[in-house]
Amino acid sequence: MTLQDDTERLTVPDPQTGPQLGPDATMESGPAPEPAPGDGRPRRDPLHFVVIGLLLADIIFGLGLAVFAEKVIAFRPMAIMGCGLAALGLGILAYFVLVGGGSDQGRRRR
Repeated sequence: MTLQDDTERLTVPDPQTGPQLGPDATMESGPAPEPAPGDGRPRRDPLHFVVIGLLLADIIFGLGLAVFAEKVIAFRPMAIMGCGLAALGLGILAYFVLVGGGSDQGRRRR
């Protein structure tokens, strides 16, 4: 087992081509390569699905509260509050899915 002389692998960097590590090493300068487009669907984080699940639970809880307050305890203000909670959860869910959900276009620009 012999050790190779490392002096022939290291070269002086040329200001026009940039640093070189040796004949077998290549360094490319320029913009980073774009990721492959894949099948066209955006990739979503696991947190995206957690948020959607919590918003769906909020909508179901709001509707359940409205039905319970109206039918069981006959308290109209609580039923209205349950409908408002469900409507607010539905609005946030629609915004999150349609506008802010899974588009990773913003991540590519950075």
